[in-house]
Amino acid sequence: MEKKEWAGIEAAIAEKEAQIATLNEELQETGADFTKAGDLSAQIETAEADLLHLYERYEYLSQFAN
Repeated sequence: MEKKEWAGIEAAIAEKEAQIATLNEELQETGADFTKAGDLSAQIETAEADLLHLYERYEYLSQFAN
């Protein structure tokens, strides 16, 4: 299972980083729509927590890659 997860972890990290970038761009374009800005900020916070978890998994799984 860990080998399968290792095979896809870099793609998952790249996907999450792209999602965060997109959300940040959307946040910059919200203007005075504070409701949307709050929603986007919450989504960014969740995505960043997910990304941190992926980085931690990458570090853990890298021990078994060799």
